[in-house]
This record gives sequence, structure tokens and C-alpha cells, in this order.
Amino acid sequence: MKIATEEEIDNFYSDKLRNARLSLVARRYSMFLYIPVLWILWGMYISSVDPWGLYFLFILIGLTLFAPVWFFIRGAHFAGNMARLTPEYERPKGH
Repeated sequence: MKIATEEEIDNFYSDKLRNARLSLVARRYSMFLYIPVLWILWGMYISSVDPWGLYFLFILIGLTLFAPVWFFIRGAHFAGNMARLTPEYERPKGH
């Protein structure tokens, strides 16, 4: 459709840029994958081990409560990194 030139397309879709953005997003949301996995491991194996099951439970409760706070606090840092990894482009007139 000739919306963008080939030089602009290479800038938007280069492998290095795509991998950097994917890595940044994966690091941001990885805690929401790890915490449920840790809860499952605690429920299946660690809860029956005395006294480590109780210690690990306290750590899991702390991590679970701290995760949304950390997610919110690091939001500006994430937005800044995404802006740094977003290529500059001119918006077409009318947009």
C-alpha cells in the first residue's frame, strides 16, 4: 500500500529492536508468572517441611503483597525504556 518506505520498515521491525522490546516486556511481567508457580510448589512440596514450609509461606505472602506495589513503582521506568526503544516517526497529517 506504499504507506512506509523500506528504510522506515527496517527501523520499525529490526530483529534487535524487537528482541529488546520483548525482553523488556518479559522482565516487567515475569513476576506474575513466578509467584503462582512458587505458590504451587509451596502447596505441593514445601508446606509439609517443618519449619521451612512456614518460613517459605511468610516469604510468599510478602512477595505476593509486594508484587503489585513493585509493578506500580517501576511503571515509569518501564515507560521510559519503551520510549527509548520506540523508533521516532512522523505522524501523517490528520492523525
